Amino acid sequence: MSKQKIKDISLFWALVPIVVMLGLISIGYFVYNVRAEPMILIGTATAAIIARFHGHTWDDTLGSICSKISEALPIILIVASIGVFNWRVDDLRHYPDNDLLWIEIY
Repeated sequence: MSKQKIKDISLFWALVPIVVMLGLISIGYFVYNVRAEPMILIGTATAAIIARFHGHTWDDTLGSICSKISEALPIILIVASIGVFNWRVDDLRHYPDNDLLWIEIY
């Protein structure tokens, strides 16, 4: 099996999946009331096909995905924990008579 040469991806080919995804979402979601998830998957498949034609293997793609997720995970967890904290404060502020949140001592 021959090793395929990895070519640099130009700006045009880097923007194609974004344009495809935004175009499909805007037409499908706003015009035809189709859920956004299938259009996002089609945009992702477009990006994978372009990467494959430029010489990237599945292992390259998977390694890149894993490294980007591991870089972003601490920030995602911080934002999620702030959101949960704010949700609990809102719950206490708007529903102070909730027995699950307040314990009355007789």
